[in-house]
Amino acid sequence: MNKREVSWNLNDVGWVLFILILLLFFGSAFGLFPLREAGVSLVASLRAVFIMLLLYGFLIFLIWLFALRKYGETLASLGFLPFNIWVSLGLGVILLVLLKVSAMAYAFLVALFGLEPPPELITGIPRLFGSGYLGLVLAILVTALVAPVAEEAFFRGFVYPAFRKRMGVGGGVVVSSLIFALFHMSLWLLVPVTIMGMVLAYLYEKKGSLGPAIVLHSLNNLVSVIIIYVFFTGG
Repeated sequence: MNKREVSWNLNDVGWVLFILILLLFFGSAFGLFPLREAGVSLVASLRAVFIMLLLYGFLIFLIWLFALRKYGETLASLGFLPFNIWVSLGLGVILLVLLKVSAMAYAFLVALFGLEPPPELITGIPRLFGSGYLGLVLAILVTALVAPVAEEAFFRGFVYPAFRKRMGVGGGVVVSSLIFALFHMSLWLLVPVTIMGMVLAYLYEKKGSLGPAIVLHSLNNLVSVIIIYVFFTGG
């Protein structure tokens, strides 16, 4: 169980979030990463992949700057500790099924009020990485391999412990999960991503390692990407 308090605090988390918000704002305003309009060619798709990898690299750099370098902490403080991969895979599959069922229930409930998901939830990824098998491979590389490691290191390894130190486990789980959902920048996804964030944070809290959370996050993104390409793009 992950009970060790980290050295960094909410002030550090606040600065990092402020920097990220500025980056996203000015990047979008000046067209530095027009990701939504990418996959029209191989060059555009590769450019989008490069920019996303650069953004995730910058995210890791901020964690290093405000946690590891500033306080002399190690990767273990962020939750990079040994874990049982087979147990994590089994648990990940079970939790993934529950998350997908809850997401479908949410979609059904909001549909009762006449609300439909925005088209970019389906078209956004193929437009970003391109269609066909190459687009699928690029999407898996970024969303199922790189993104889960970087996002879990940030939201569960860095953000969550700072809120837990101030607000306790319950408050830390809820607030860090809301921040996780808000950074996905989709009102439609706010509820399901918050629920997923809470499951990931609680999983990290119980297991004491980011490994199981990374596995679940990776499985979720992998399944989502495959469904989009197989059933909605013919990829």
